[in-house]
Amino acid sequence: LVPAAAALAMLGVCSLFTSDDHYPASALTLATAAMVLLSPHYPWYFVWIVPLICLTPRPSALYLTLACFLLYFVPGGPDPQGMRTVYEWAIYGPFVVLLAFELWRKHASRTSMDCVKRFG
Repeated sequence: LVPAAAALAMLGVCSLFTSDDHYPASALTLATAAMVLLSPHYPWYFVWIVPLICLTPRPSALYLTLACFLLYFVPGGPDPQGMRTVYEWAIYGPFVVLLAFELWRKHASRTSMDCVKRFG
């Protein structure tokens, strides 16, 4: 719980000191991080991210809200076969891959824009 709170605090500080005015994007980032790190992982908790996705569409957040229906299939109570882990990998694995691709694409576009400004 402490690492999750520290990660959210870092995201909050970073969103406060961004140079551009992308408040919905910062709100979506904080909301998604809070849902992944701190929520008890019930499907209906992910619904409140949807309005923020309408303002700043991101494939990773959209996938997360669409894939959370898989949480309805997670068996309740003791899980000796480890089925909960399979469902959580099906939800959060592709989410992390999409998020990494988005971050890479954002970094690549910044790097190319810096080269254009420098040599253009």
